[in-house]
Amino acid sequence: MRQRQISPAFVLMMSVSVALLLAHVGAAGQSPATPSNTLSFQDRFEIHELFARYSQALDMGNGDELVKNVFAPNGIFHDPSLCLIGSEELRKGLANHSSRVRTSQHWPNNIVITEGSGNRAKTHSYVIVFGAKGTMTFGTYHDTLVKIGGKWLIEHRQVWRPGPVTRDPRCPTDLDKLEP
Repeated sequence: MRQRQISPAFVLMMSVSVALLLAHVGAAGQSPATPSNTLSFQDRFEIHELFARYSQALDMGNGDELVKNVFAPNGIFHDPSLCLIGSEELRKGLANHSSRVRTSQHWPNNIVITEGSGNRAKTHSYVIVFGAKGTMTFGTYHDTLVKIGGKWLIEHRQVWRPGPVTRDPRCPTDLDKLEP
């Protein structure tokens, strides 16, 4: 008997569907909101959209999209290989990142809003980076988000992934100590 293989796209689609369903159940009042997590279903949906905007802009090398519709002014991106602070560094550093749609794709998943109230939120999520030959790497995003002008943006993204960590005093978090 032939075994079916489940595609990564199907797994991602199901993960997002379950997350949205669970967020909807919570928003409908069937699960109590905690004082540290009172975001509406609309806010939760928009935060998931933010993750998609980030991945597509990064993979396409679109620095303008990253600074206009993904990162907050003076946003911070910190991963094991670099520390970028502010719109100019983000535009140059991420638009010229070695990942591009022709070589890789970032697939965030299991996005959990760990805190959220008003115009601020914190999230923890997984990311898988796929290339032409399969999985290139994996990791986690630890984000602080802010809603400015009605739009959710990344204020500070810390990335954990396997590999050596380059230290930069401008981004003092020890990424080795982040929870994967």
